[in-house]
Amino acid sequence: MVCAFLLVRSYLRTRTTLLLWGDDDKVIPPAYGPAFHDLIPGSKLVVFKDCGHVPHREQAGRVLQCVAEFVSTIADA
Repeated sequence: MVCAFLLVRSYLRTRTTLLLWGDDDKVIPPAYGPAFHDLIPGSKLVVFKDCGHVPHREQAGRVLQCVAEFVSTIADA
């Protein structure tokens, strides 16, 4: 399962990337999360349990926590 977007937009492969995914996403199947993660070296994948396509609305507190932790790790690098 390869997403053409990632192949075309290869600059994502050189950027520090945080992937946030809902395990109940009905728009883009959850299996795409690990596929994206595998295609973007050094990326971090966080899968939200009982969450759909919009984690920042459905689980805002947890998203903020994940983003803060992610930013702190790249700021220290």
